[in-house]
Amino acid sequence: MIDSDKPTSPPSAPSPPPPAQPGAAVLFAFLIFLAQAFAQDLVIAGFYGLELNRNPHVDIEKWLKDLQFDGNALALCTLASMVVGVPLIILAARRVSGNAKEFLALRWPTARSLAGWLVILIAFVALTDAASAYFRHDVVPDFMQNAYDSAHPRMLLWIALLIAAPVSEELLFRGLLFSGLAQSQLRPEGAALVSSLAWAALHVQYDLYLMTSVFVTGLLLATARHYSRSTLLCVILHSVMNLIATVELLVTTQGG
Repeated sequence: MIDSDKPTSPPSAPSPPPPAQPGAAVLFAFLIFLAQAFAQDLVIAGFYGLELNRNPHVDIEKWLKDLQFDGNALALCTLASMVVGVPLIILAARRVSGNAKEFLALRWPTARSLAGWLVILIAFVALTDAASAYFRHDVVPDFMQNAYDSAHPRMLLWIALLIAAPVSEELLFRGLLFSGLAQSQLRPEGAALVSSLAWAALHVQYDLYLMTSVFVTGLLLATARHYSRSTLLCVILHSVMNLIATVELLVTTQGG
């Protein structure tokens, strides 16, 4: 017979997630970067196979140099990075913290935060464009013009620039890497510096001036990530920044 007067024990609270492992997050970020590079190499190998079929005597060194300005190759490499990288980033964040959504700060920014950072971003773009004009550096680099002209269909390049690149790069650099470094002895300030340097190093197709611009942009995005606690805000800002650059490209092309 069940004693109805006997108090029932309260349900046990769910066990807390394991503490985050900053070192593991940094290691996973590096390994994911290598996996994305391998995925891009597979895309490049496919393009080389097609070219070899058309021209058995192709000069591979010259071909590779020209390929970095090919819009189709750029788009497919960017899409491959997203397809390979995003699931690995989520798995890595789950492994190092037990809560991928929290560790990667996958939350929507408030309307006020979004509006404020969009204003800051537009002002920043205007400032960098003015700096480019002052230093007599093209606002729209030649490689961007060549990539856009060679992209067919161009919609694929738009998807790569406005969706794939912002999602994969922000989740890796301002998500996984920044979070891991921020919880280490480097703290958020050091995390912003290191993640921005790593992001700038990714853009090896740029000259020193543009790589410096990418580094400074990384600092801005890392600051937005820290104060808003939202990596999705960084994705939006990155996408808007690429949209502005693409519109500038179209305006320059029509003006020429």
